[in-house]
Amino acid sequence: MTETKLKKENMYIKNRLSALSPIFHKMALGDFSFDIDIPEKEDEFTELLVTLDLMKDDINELVRELATSEKELEEKVKNRTDELHQKIIKIDLLNENLKDSQHATLNILEDLNEEKEKVEQKVKDQTKDLKEEKDKIETIIESIGDGVFVIDPEFKIILFNKAATLISGLSTKSVLGKRYKDTLKFVFEENEKISDDFVKEAMIASKIIEISNHTVLIKKDGSKVPVAGKVAPIKNKKGKIIGCVIAFRDVTKEREIDRAKTEFVSLASHQLRTPLSTINWYAEMLLEGDIGKIDSGQKNYLEKIYRNNKRMVALVDALLNVSRIELGTLAMDLKSIDIQKASEDLISEFIPQIRNKKIKIKTNYDKDLPHIHTDLKFIRIIFQNLLSNSIKYTPADGEILLTIEKSNSHILITVSDTGYGIPENQESMIFTKLFRADNVKEYDTDGTGLGLYIVKSIVRQLKGKIWFDSLMFTRVVAGKKERYGTKFYVSLPIDIMEKEKEPRGVG
Repeated sequence: MTETKLKKENMYIKNRLSALSPIFHKMALGDFSFDIDIPEKEDEFTELLVTLDLMKDDINELVRELATSEKELEEKVKNRTDELHQKIIKIDLLNENLKDSQHATLNILEDLNEEKEKVEQKVKDQTKDLKEEKDKIETIIESIGDGVFVIDPEFKIILFNKAATLISGLSTKSVLGKRYKDTLKFVFEENEKISDDFVKEAMIASKIIEISNHTVLIKKDGSKVPVAGKVAPIKNKKGKIIGCVIAFRDVTKEREIDRAKTEFVSLASHQLRTPLSTINWYAEMLLEGDIGKIDSGQKNYLEKIYRNNKRMVALVDALLNVSRIELGTLAMDLKSIDIQKASEDLISEFIPQIRNKKIKIKTNYDKDLPHIHTDLKFIRIIFQNLLSNSIKYTPADGEILLTIEKSNSHILITVSDTGYGIPENQESMIFTKLFRADNVKEYDTDGTGLGLYIVKSIVRQLKGKIWFDSLMFTRVVAGKKERYGTKFYVSLPIDIMEKEKEPRGVG
């Protein structure tokens, strides 16, 4: 190659490279917004220019995409920043609330702690008061002369006082935590059958029950002590029964005193009976004119003497019966008795009084009533007292109904009337010695208050039972409703010597 030609080519390359210099300069500065002029005539630099133009376009696209991405990123960053800012605000609020809650919680805890201390102190004070009250009650119970023991709902003894120890001969330690039936043996005096259902009765009836009369306690050494007392259910604030308290006492001395009184009454009654009978006899003679004729005035006085003397004789007879019953000297004479005939004989004795008061008396007997093996004089006393009471305490034109029926191995006698009845608040005392109900005292001042006591004692001796219903009917008197009527039931064994069976209908 010639030197001239070589210089020309070098000059051409130099010029073309100089034309590329601005392009590279702009690209180095990050400016890709220009256009690259590519000559139509291709030469050695054409491919380079095309490549640069393509590269420029690619870079521009990448810049645009990067700008878009940056914008989206900025938007996202902004949104995320806003979200975080809102969360920070919420967190700050929560922190404030938490601080307030913590403060409130601390205040509550302080208040609770103070209240707890107050409650604990109150519990301590109440526990102390309860202990003092318990000690006081136990001291009182220990100092009571009567025997006292307390049982829980399972009938286990939880308290046993000193008097109970002295009466029973059992130590407190030996009975605590044990069922009372397993440690204390209460029996009926007459037959030594167990008599300890009084606790169960009190809990079922939910009221105070008296320990049955003629009950004895068999002591640890086997000796017997006659006892009397009462049983009361223990209730909580809701009225639920949670146990029972039993108070009993040794009535040996009381029995001795009662026996002495009974013996005195018996002796006095015997001493009175003879002169009274004499007075009665002479009064009858005078009234009948055996000694001579008497005028109306004398007759009036003699009739008063005779009536009042008869009252005294009836009283003495009643006192004698009571003393014999209590002394156990009223012996039984057992025979086969026609119970229907016995009742009819007694009714015939009351015919004058029945007619005088215009009372209707009806009878109702079972067919083929069996004879009963018992004591006739006792049967007469039962009928006499029940019929006498019905006649005395039934107003004129009233009604009396006597029924006798067979009930298994027993004879059931009922005497009902339309009389004044027995006040509800006095029903529990009706069989008590010398007791008379308030509502009948104004109608009959001659009563002794011994009749039903004697009947109850005799029925018991005959191995029977007696009970009653009262105020069964209602009537209107002077515009006001009034209850009236009484019905007595007597259940007697057909054969007193047979083993006793529970009669139907016995309460």
